[in-house]
Amino acid sequence: MLHYKRSGQGPPLVLVHGFLGGVPEWGALFTYFAPLFDVIAVDLPGFGGSAQLPAPASLADAADLTADQLHALGVERCHLLGHSLGSMIAQEFAIRHGPRVERLVLYGAACSGALPGRFETFDTTIERLRSVGIAEGADPIIASWFVAGRSHHACAMYRKLAEQAVTETAIATLRAIARWHAADRLNAITARTLVIGGDRDRSTDAAEQFKLWRGLPSAQLCILPNCAHAAHLEQPDLFNKVLGRFLTEP
Repeated sequence: MLHYKRSGQGPPLVLVHGFLGGVPEWGALFTYFAPLFDVIAVDLPGFGGSAQLPAPASLADAADLTADQLHALGVERCHLLGHSLGSMIAQEFAIRHGPRVERLVLYGAACSGALPGRFETFDTTIERLRSVGIAEGADPIIASWFVAGRSHHACAMYRKLAEQAVTETAIATLRAIARWHAADRLNAITARTLVIGGDRDRSTDAAEQFKLWRGLPSAQLCILPNCAHAAHLEQPDLFNKVLGRFLTEP
């Protein structure tokens, strides 16, 4: 079973983190949304409280694992938000378990793991992680997620999460990301969708979000100004208002 945090009441809102993320990064969303939603955040295998679980063989397997976890929690239908890696898993979830998704939020997202605009190649990242381990090797990745780089206060939280992660599982996850693509399957996602990202994202730049927006049958697009890959931590008030409007509009 995946480690998770659950708080609030109302329709379920499920949060799936990105690479090196985890439950602690969603604190502001829990505070903002718990009065209106049953907020559930999961830790993916290899990260946070699920660090000792083996990596799924594919992102499709990760989506099925998430679906099984929600079933065990009694959640058969939900709003689903995925960030970065989590957005890829959320797309797989919506393709494979479409009737279970009420509204879908793809944040810091892409429809292919190739990510040609990423700040460095996956091979470069993997080589560094093999050399020095995830705790030390994660630092350049984390710094790239913020306009302010290493000086942003949330970097310390992500570094603590990186210390909990398992290096080989993280590498296996990166390889699964690199193999993944859904561009030719987006028309299978029928849920109303919000595609949201930052205009200074160095992992999944705005061009990736435009591809998603154009390829999805029922999507809205929001690019947040002066935000990088972790807009929910850089501009939490703005992010939460945009998200809240989408989740509650008729």
